[in-house]
Amino acid sequence: MTDLILKVFIKDHNNTGDPKVRTKYGILSGCVGIALNVLLCLMKFFVGSVTGSIAITADAVNNLSDAGSSAAAAAHTCVGIHWARSSNARKNDRNFTFLYMLFPPFSRFLPFLCAVTTV
Repeated sequence: MTDLILKVFIKDHNNTGDPKVRTKYGILSGCVGIALNVLLCLMKFFVGSVTGSIAITADAVNNLSDAGSSAAAAAHTCVGIHWARSSNARKNDRNFTFLYMLFPPFSRFLPFLCAVTTV
């Protein structure tokens, strides 16, 4: 199944030495993780609603927060790749390091904030 997904979504998926292919691998894995967590959330929410189980419904909310964490991690990766490739980052390493150090704590706090607002 993994080989099929790679063949469909990543051209030249065997050339992992190419930075562009590795970037596509990262983006694809993030998108698949988000999609599967959302699908699992919907299924658990449906089953929890039909059966009246609060535990299954709460687990659905947990899967939704996992999808939010995956989205934050994917955004963190995309922004990091963009900054690393930008010519401005290479010219001014001090600003790049400072901004890069600020982004991970923010991206890890965002799913917590989303989970607090949904409760």
